[in-house]
Amino acid sequence: MASDRSALDRLRAQARQARADGHFTQAARLERQAVELAGTLGLVGERARALLWEGYSLHQAGEDDLALAALLQAANERAPTADPADVFGALIAIVHISLDHKTAAFCRTLLEQGRSFLENFRRPWSASLDFLEGELAYRRGDFAAAWDCHTRAWAGWRDQHPRLTAATHLWALC
Repeated sequence: MASDRSALDRLRAQARQARADGHFTQAARLERQAVELAGTLGLVGERARALLWEGYSLHQAGEDDLALAALLQAANERAPTADPADVFGALIAIVHISLDHKTAAFCRTLLEQGRSFLENFRRPWSASLDFLEGELAYRRGDFAAAWDCHTRAWAGWRDQHPRLTAATHLWALC
């Protein structure tokens, strides 16, 4: 079991390095292997985390349909051993991708689901949802609402997982 866990840790480290090097397809492949190994080992939390990062890597590689498939699995994980931050991070990534591919009504529904998630789990992670709400308003040409949402998002930003980068928030404000 310890060697299996070490193999999982190695896969995740290799995937992180591949992402850092800009090799997102390779990172996604390594995360997929981590998903399968974590599933075999019964490590639900590790599986959800690998699904999150597989989805992120696939999105960065331009494979949004495949990314959504992985992210939806992570976002729907409700096992007690799954980190709520990973589940929420997957939901945020789904909304982010959906802004480019889905209707405004669909995106608003996802945002509402995110707010319900935060309420149910009593988590202070609304900055990412506020940011995405601002992005939706901006894309619809409602610049005053976008400014309000982005300002609220920046005010609530915390440098801890799950989060968008500070640069992402500042770019939106600029």
